[in-house]
Amino acid sequence: MADEIPPALSAEEWAEARERVAECERSLSVPGPSDRLAAMVRWLSQIRGAPMDPHHVAAVANAALPDGDRRKLTLEDAAAVLFGAVALKQTFAEHAEGKQVAATLDRLFHKLAAILPPPPDLPPPDAPPP
Repeated sequence: MADEIPPALSAEEWAEARERVAECERSLSVPGPSDRLAAMVRWLSQIRGAPMDPHHVAAVANAALPDGDRRKLTLEDAAAVLFGAVALKQTFAEHAEGKQVAATLDRLFHKLAAILPPPPDLPPPDAPPP
């Protein structure tokens, strides 16, 4: 399977970003996704002390979309892509085309996972074992 892509934001930054999204949604001065995105990019740039690169902006832009927005990428979307990759790999293990499509879906899964927040019930990958 493809190499993992480092997450755009750390688990701590995602936790802070979730709080920031909630603040922006409650604020009358930041009503829409575009305004929430601009506010979050400014805020994250300030806490990072440097401008955000496009990878960070993609993650924050997706997070700025309201839950339920059909354009928003979700963990469920990433899981469906991974399921498709595994199913294709198992079903078409003997066919070069099937392996190629499975590898492409696997790479897509890692790209999606890198811009999505970690599942709330899982510890971050760098957390010490319990």
